[in-house]
Amino acid sequence: MNCEVEHQDDFLIIKLSGTVRSNERLLIKRSLLSSLQPSCPKVIVDLGGLRSGGAGYCVGVLNTIKKEVHLIGGKMKICSLSQAIAHYFQENRLDEMFEIEPSIEEAKRGFFEVKND
Repeated sequence: MNCEVEHQDDFLIIKLSGTVRSNERLLIKRSLLSSLQPSCPKVIVDLGGLRSGGAGYCVGVLNTIKKEVHLIGGKMKICSLSQAIAHYFQENRLDEMFEIEPSIEEAKRGFFEVKND
């Protein structure tokens, strides 16, 4: 799996691509520690470049990122799920665990919208 990290305004954008393998969770944690900062607590994980195989391993990676973001007092959204990954998330009720948006731009807007639950 490849991981690109980019700062855009007040957001940290993490773009994941390729195939997720079983040990990616540990590797991603090491690479993100230097990028995550309390000064940039809004994190968007773009899954648009991921291949659909290994969706289960993807959840481990996302949980790792989510925990690290939570430790700095931040909030995370994921976006650009392929149809296969979106289906996996719905089947396993992971769409209740993660805030999912269709695109990076909609995820950015979602940080500023107030939800009435």
